[in-house]
Amino acid sequence: MSLEKLADYFNLSVPYTSRFIKEQTGYTFTQIILGMRMKECQRLLLDTSISIKEIVKRVGYYDVANFTREFKKEIGNTPSQFRKKQINSAL
Repeated sequence: MSLEKLADYFNLSVPYTSRFIKEQTGYTFTQIILGMRMKECQRLLLDTSISIKEIVKRVGYYDVANFTREFKKEIGNTPSQFRKKQINSAL
């Protein structure tokens, strides 16, 4: 999913689509996509035993280290810390 593809799908310009999304949601397109990736990553960490590397690929990242930094910045823990913490709190 890219802003360009979204704009093209609705036959709109990229700048207009970007402004429209920001005006309607209060978030940029990039922030929305990042949020969706983080939520899906959290779901996969909690509901599956899939490796973090595989989860990172599934949510659309190619660099595990970069994603781990973003995850920690957004969530407060690394993906592995998040998974362990959630498992331990469920016990």
